[in-house]
Formats: sequence, structure tokens, C-alpha cells
Amino acid sequence: MKKEVLFIFLYIFSLQVTSQQLTFELEENPSTIKYNVNKEDIEIHLNEKGIINFKISKPQFFGISTENYRVIYLEPLFDLRIKGKSLNDSISFEGIGAIENNYLISKRKIIDSLNKELDFFTLKSLSKDDFYTRILKFRNLFFENLNNFSFDSKIFKTLETKSINLEIARRVLFYQGRKKEVSKEILEKFPIEITNPFYKINLNDTEALALEDFRYEDFLSKYFDRKVKKYYHQGLGTDYNQEVQSYASKNISDEQVLNSFLFSYSWQLIKYLPKKDVYFDTFINLSKNENHKKIISKLYLSFSEVSKGKQSPDFMLTDNQGNILSLKNFKGKITYIDIWATWCKPCLADYPKMEELHKKYGDQINIVSIGYLDSKDRWSEFIEAHKPKWTQLFFLPKSQEFFDKYTVTGVPRYILLDSEGKIISASAPPPSSIEKTLKERL
Repeated sequence: MKKEVLFIFLYIFSLQVTSQQLTFELEENPSTIKYNVNKEDIEIHLNEKGIINFKISKPQFFGISTENYRVIYLEPLFDLRIKGKSLNDSISFEGIGAIENNYLISKRKIIDSLNKELDFFTLKSLSKDDFYTRILKFRNLFFENLNNFSFDSKIFKTLETKSINLEIARRVLFYQGRKKEVSKEILEKFPIEITNPFYKINLNDTEALALEDFRYEDFLSKYFDRKVKKYYHQGLGTDYNQEVQSYASKNISDEQVLNSFLFSYSWQLIKYLPKKDVYFDTFINLSKNENHKKIISKLYLSFSEVSKGKQSPDFMLTDNQGNILSLKNFKGKITYIDIWATWCKPCLADYPKMEELHKKYGDQINIVSIGYLDSKDRWSEFIEAHKPKWTQLFFLPKSQEFFDKYTVTGVPRYILLDSEGKIISASAPPPSSIEKTLKERL
């Protein structure tokens, strides 16, 4: 049996707990699975029959992050079997819950087509009319596909409707962030559900908490972000993101939704931004979920290991020529580390800025890009196609501790070290706004 470690991101909102069986019947079964409950990894082993048991209480989606990202849907009493060669190849499902999960495979194909047709570089050049025409086409494709299936689950279609609407809303919000004005002509031509992502928004949708990757909570954060921007001004004495935390607590009436939103939003703030103490204190004061408080407290305390002025954890990573490099290879200059992946749209959006940064400061600093949570083949293809002139490294399992100590659970992530390898910032600004910090140090 091929031994793999898979990272499963599983978000659970528990009341009454039921044992859920999932059986792997692959030619190359994984041996160990790591799944994440509320951002914390838990390791579980398959038994000799390829079976694992989850404790779940409600219908929920979770994602398996292998070379191909997959979403699986579970309900209490499902008896699901995964068939195929390996989780990195084509798979299918049998048993109770198979219809729902085979549908998700077909949905993934539409998402892949959407990603190709509306990638970041295409979006920059699309007219508003062309964009909304295409996004409406894909919205129709999603719902046509959904309606082609007769599901066993009573709630699955409702959850998938929410998921599709949030997927479309996410794309529209991304586009509108760059093309801000929506003309009267566009508003008259396209459905309001397309042009206004927040149309009929439900701030207390407990069902949507079952969706993968805190998708609903992330959508709420964008809504509150817009609301706060209308009245927030510098000099009020409060931090902007702290205002979002506070505003949400006053506008979400359902305690379960509020706790989940505060947890997801505050986790991102503490993980990636300065003023961690401000966000931590605000979260502790507003949240009523004791388990969430324990997890956020653990995250907050973990940053003391990689705080400013401390020696950075080391790594041993491979470059695109097969050489093994460590941080010792980069001592003597400031080192700007960029952790990224080929599938990550914000990472690709930052690529031109990285090129500009290298042209301007490449002789004065080390710029080190690290491919992480990615396929090495896709990473190699990208390097070969674009030929970046700064150092390119790829993740090796023996250096997992480096990423764990910096609590790297998503990309992009930026780290800035001084010439001795000491930490300047464990969550540095992106290339578009790092220049001020560099000028202060050079």
C-alpha cells in the first residue's frame, strides 16, 4: 500500500455526534489522513480494510488537499466508498452518499473551466458586459448540472444552491474590486443576483456553516468590510479590522453564526496581520465559544516562537536544478521569502510585482519564492514557462517544521529576515507594499 499523508480540511459544527464511516477502496490507498477541525490538525490512520470513522453531527462538506483539491460531502449515516487508482487520479463513489459526491466531481469540472476562462490575466482585460455575460453563463451551467441529479439527501440541494451562489458572488466581488462602477445599462441587462452579490444577504444562515473552507463566513467578512468602509475614518482611535469584528457582533443575531464568523475572521487577522494583540483581545471579549477561544489563544501564543528579532527556523528545500538549499545560503543580505502555489490566484496576481521588486532590489536583497501545497510538476512547468530570475525553491517534507512554526496554512505568505537570518516580520507585507520596509532597512 502506497504511504501518503493527506491533509483534509474538515470544518465541524457539532451538536449530537454520530459515527460516520468512509471507506477507501483505491489501488493506492493513503495510510494516514490529517484532517483539520476548526484550524487544528488531527491525524487518523486507515485500518487494514481502508476504513476511517469520523464523528459528525450535521451534513457538512470537507476538502482533501492532495495534488488535486477535492470536496467530499458527508451526512450522519452515510456509508461512502471511494473507488479508483489513487486520490491524485480519477475517482468515483459508491454506497450511500455516492450521488451527492459524484455530482461534486462534475461540479469540479465546471469550476476548472471557469478558472480557465476567467483567470486573473483575462479578467484584467474583460469589459463589464463580457464579464457579466460569462459569469451568467457559468451560473446557468452550475444550476443545470445541479438539476440533472436526484439526490438521496434532503438538504444537499439546498446547501449546494447556497454554495453555487457564494461561488458566483466571490467571482463578482473580485471583479468589482477592480471595475468598481456598475453602469445603469449593466444593471438593466443582467439579473440583480449577478450584479449585486449582497442581494438578499442572510446574516444568520446556520445551514451555510456546513460549507467547506469557511466559505459563508468569508462572504460575510466582505459584506461587513463594505459596511464599515462607509463610516470608518483614520484617527478614530480604533483599528479598521477591529471595527469589522465589533460591527459583526452588533449585526449577527444568531450566536452560532456570530461565533463562527468571529473565529474565522479573527484567525485570519491574528495569523497574517500585525496588531495581533488588538485582534486577540477583541475576539476574546466578543466570542462566546470556549473551544474557539482555546484555539485562537494557542495560535496567538505560537507567534512568540517566530516573533521579531528571533532567529528564524531553518529549512532544507530543493531548487529547480535539484540543489538542496537552506537559509544559511542566504545570510549576508536581507531575505524576502514568498510562499506561493501555482493554483493560487492572489499569488499569480503578485507575480508582476515580484518581477518589479527583483529589478529594483535584486542586487541588494535575497528574494526567495517557495512552492508549497502544490504539485511539483505544475511548479516546474510554471518556472520553465516564466523563467523568473530570483531563487525558486520547492517544498520537501523534511522541512515541514519550518512551515509549521510559521503556521503557514495558506498562500500567499511573506516572511522578511535580516542579514543574519533573524526575523523582521513573520507576516511581511506583499510585494506591492514591501518597499517602504525595505528602504528603512537598506
